[in-house]
Amino acid sequence: MSAFTDLYSFNNLKLAWQRIRTGQNTFYKSFYRHTYDAYAISLEKNLQLLSDSIRTSVFQPSSSERIFIPKNNGLQRPITLLCIEDQIVLQAIANIYAIKFRSKRKLVYDMGVCSNRLNRNPSSIFFYERWQDSWQLFKKTVFSNYDAGFRYVADFDLSAFFDTISHDLIVKQYAPKSGNKDFCDFVKVCLKTWTPENYTHGIPQGPNASSFLAECVLLPIDKAFENSVCKYVRYVDDIRIMGKSYNDVHNGVVNLDTLCRARGLIPHSGKFGIKQAKSRTDALGSMPSLSYSEDLFKYPVKTRKIFYSSLTNKKDHIRDPSRFKYILYRSNPDEEFLRHALRLIPRHPELIDTFAFYLSRFGQRRKITNQLIRLLKVGSPFEYIEGNYWLLLASSSSQTQIAKVIYPAINRHKQLNGHPLMICIGIYNVLNESKDLKVFNYLCKSLKKETMFSIRTNVLAKLTPKSNSLAFRRLIKTCLQDSSIDVAVLSAWYIGYHGLPIDKFKVDQSSIAPQALNILISLGIVKGKGPSLVGSLGILVSRRLNLKKPWSGWKRFLSVDYKHCHRLFVLAEKAFDESPTTWMGCMDSFNDLVIRHLLEQLSAKYPSLKIQKTISKNGELIDFGVILQPGSYLERNEPNLHKFFNNFHLRRNKLPTSHAKDKKTQAVSRALGRQERNEYVNTLKKGYNEFFKIVGREGL
Repeated sequence: MSAFTDLYSFNNLKLAWQRIRTGQNTFYKSFYRHTYDAYAISLEKNLQLLSDSIRTSVFQPSSSERIFIPKNNGLQRPITLLCIEDQIVLQAIANIYAIKFRSKRKLVYDMGVCSNRLNRNPSSIFFYERWQDSWQLFKKTVFSNYDAGFRYVADFDLSAFFDTISHDLIVKQYAPKSGNKDFCDFVKVCLKTWTPENYTHGIPQGPNASSFLAECVLLPIDKAFENSVCKYVRYVDDIRIMGKSYNDVHNGVVNLDTLCRARGLIPHSGKFGIKQAKSRTDALGSMPSLSYSEDLFKYPVKTRKIFYSSLTNKKDHIRDPSRFKYILYRSNPDEEFLRHALRLIPRHPELIDTFAFYLSRFGQRRKITNQLIRLLKVGSPFEYIEGNYWLLLASSSSQTQIAKVIYPAINRHKQLNGHPLMICIGIYNVLNESKDLKVFNYLCKSLKKETMFSIRTNVLAKLTPKSNSLAFRRLIKTCLQDSSIDVAVLSAWYIGYHGLPIDKFKVDQSSIAPQALNILISLGIVKGKGPSLVGSLGILVSRRLNLKKPWSGWKRFLSVDYKHCHRLFVLAEKAFDESPTTWMGCMDSFNDLVIRHLLEQLSAKYPSLKIQKTISKNGELIDFGVILQPGSYLERNEPNLHKFFNNFHLRRNKLPTSHAKDKKTQAVSRALGRQERNEYVNTLKKGYNEFFKIVGREGL
């Protein structure tokens, strides 16, 4: 088969999808968490649609969107946001390149090329080896060379590396003799579309796949140093030329400079210099090399010592960003650290993600809100910074404080020129916290007019559903019909996740994006051709929990909530392999409805007994955690059932998607791993075996 045929094969597209989901580029993927979950609901059908569209030349890549992250030199690093199917296509392209260049890249591993090493198993769903291992290898290689007498070191860096890579060069690397024309033409069309202003150079920075294409471009340069008297060590575009004399290193640098410029790559003049290293650490340079153990934080005195060592003597600036970030990402909320963090935020825009992560752990705090309001009044030249200020304001403010900033937020939104991505996302999140229906309608109307898929998906995922709002219903209808696949599939997921009736939105099925329609069909929300539900709910539950036989009473037992429970279970199943954390969240919602129906039916059968209520006197649902709390009806009367469901719910509360930290212990929330997920499947099996005993005993 040709490279182009291999590219759009279903197996390659599915492998590309799996490698995206398992990639370690967590910052990039954080913009797509709900979109990934949505697309996965009807994965096979949608991947087949994608395959057919590429094969028949119907597929057209979409324009990318960009955010700009502040750097410590006062400039910005561009991150390219691709729509979900473009990400799959880019990774599928990288898969084809990996097949051709796997053996060639192995030849340069031993000489010191440490970054983006392919997984040893060519068919693995993990594209690379762990970056942590590759980074440690880079350090060890530099240290080993230093110990061997290579004490003269040149730090060589490429300026705007990803933005300067030529599309022609990428294609020629794969087909130097102009073969595989269909494949090469397709690659060039995609890269040009994803590049701002349709330039013929530049690849998207952010997706894992781009890093491998960049490695392929650097391969001839790597090989040129195979027999050099110098030692050549590289991690992405950070290169060390190490020699036993100044002249050896200088000659190596001149050679490297010539090789890079011949490929249109631009050396960073401000970062170049030859020095005689005084130590291993000096040879490594300014790159972070911390290796503290997390046990360190059992000793608060030592933690504070490291924290303050990262600051200047006056504590008004950060002199060691690596230590500072290390402490804030791992330490518990601390009032003293908070005081310093709030003062240092405006002085170090390059560390905004670190500050945002740490401040989010404190929940609603007036001190944080007041500082954010002051910072917003002062303003920032960085869109990314202001956007994060608004996002933090949304999460740290009480309803009273939110009410005070709503209209300043709306006024700021009206003043915006264009659609600055991060600022819009931040302001919309603040508006979503308001209880005022007028504000909500303004939010929906504004979101309906947005043209950037990244804004709409990131805001829609968190939007509070209010079916009584006409603006809300029009927004969802528009999103279902949107030309952006990301927006359409997320709106379909949104309807299923919140159990919203599709007829509320008065949308013609023929106008819904095919990928979104597949999701709605998979969730049983609409009928039609496409992927059908995998059997009844009884079969699904039985299959996942490995029960002896399916229970046929689900539809009768759940009554009006049957369809919603079915959707929740399908959502959980789609996330089972690739996102255990999402799986647990969906399953806990499923358990919530099951337990509520159990209590309501027991209460109807035994009205004289004081059985736990599921709805409060003012008509609001009682929290699932309250229903399961110590001393509850279930704990007293059905202790075995209570134990298993409560254990599952307590673990769900400790997920990052539920809470930043444990309320009692203040332990940092942990994502659910695959092994732990399997243990909780067994917990559910025991819990539902107890459930079936009860419904059998009571004739429910």
